[in-house]
Amino acid sequence: MLFESLPCHGTSIVLQSSMLLPSVVNQCVALAEKPNPNAYAYGVGPTREAAAANALAACGKEGAAGAQCWTEESPCSNDDTNWPSPLPLPPGGSAGAVDPAMVGLWRLNINSGISVWQIAANGTYTFHSEAPDKVQPHDGTFTASKGKYTLHCETMVWEDQGTYTMQGTTAVVMTGKLGTGTWYRIAADPVYGGPGSAPAVRR
Repeated sequence: MLFESLPCHGTSIVLQSSMLLPSVVNQCVALAEKPNPNAYAYGVGPTREAAAANALAACGKEGAAGAQCWTEESPCSNDDTNWPSPLPLPPGGSAGAVDPAMVGLWRLNINSGISVWQIAANGTYTFHSEAPDKVQPHDGTFTASKGKYTLHCETMVWEDQGTYTMQGTTAVVMTGKLGTGTWYRIAADPVYGGPGSAPAVRR
């Protein structure tokens, strides 16, 4: 498998959208939307996931009843402003859907930078690029078992499936719709994206 969000200035956050928000300092803020005109809401929290949960809850009360909301943007005040902010891991997922060897934070060296992919044990993922390729961040569900994987994106139209081969515990070779690439492990199972989290490691 091969694969812009909100810029942050100092410790306060400015949304790229036209929505007006109060200043947010040393926290994360998320914008959630649903496929209905002017149906959106924002949430604030100490982590990307907490902010997104608050935004999704507020969004569910707006616009057409029953329509599903999704997280559009979710920056934190310590994000690197050179790159789009990653999205949080989505809620839900199926326990045991992912080969334990695939759980963690991974990087792919590409386009004079890296792609960053977090896979959770509950079968969800989030992806963002820290390369000058303008690839949009996205998240969704992921399964991996016995050398085969499937990926379903929830924030854009993208489906993928293919094969994976573990190279010890620090690398995995994946082949999917976009070709073959080697992903290298950054961390085993991090809490990625909160104000106290470390940036991705470029090597």
